[in-house]
Amino acid sequence: MDDFLALTLAGRLPHHFHGQTAHFRWHWIDCGILQLIPHEPCDRSLVLSSGLHGNETAPVEITDLLLRQLFRGEIPLRWRLLAIFGNPPALRANKRYMHSDINRMFGERWRAFSASDETVRAGSWSMRWRDFMPGRPASAGTWIYIPPYAVRCIPALVSCRRGIRRGMKRFCAG
Repeated sequence: MDDFLALTLAGRLPHHFHGQTAHFRWHWIDCGILQLIPHEPCDRSLVLSSGLHGNETAPVEITDLLLRQLFRGEIPLRWRLLAIFGNPPALRANKRYMHSDINRMFGERWRAFSASDETVRAGSWSMRWRDFMPGRPASAGTWIYIPPYAVRCIPALVSCRRGIRRGMKRFCAG
């Protein structure tokens, strides 16, 4: 996979839309949306979303670091992962949002906003999430993590690497 964050920020398409590493298959879903599926069967899923506000870049950089480590094989992928950079145009402009605050559009609330790239993006998320979760057993774990601040995100990833926190340990170790 080419540099996912750089491609997202440049608004460019990758040379390949899918591929695989020794540990997982990956698929470029859309600008700023990447799916990784481990080769080993798993029943847990994680949606990792960052960059809803384009001027809050630390969680984006941490997500990028995690993806790079996964692609280099430095850490194994044990869960299905959907990585989302929420608002690529705002990230490119280093602005909180371009027209409307995506963070206020969850739960179909995007329909109440004036049409914009952000409402289109928010409207497509529920479909992307449903596509990512089809047929998952009721007992399977599904986590949706939207780190609003790096302060919350950094300890979670550090704990994951060290296998300290129970849930994050499961993500890293299966």
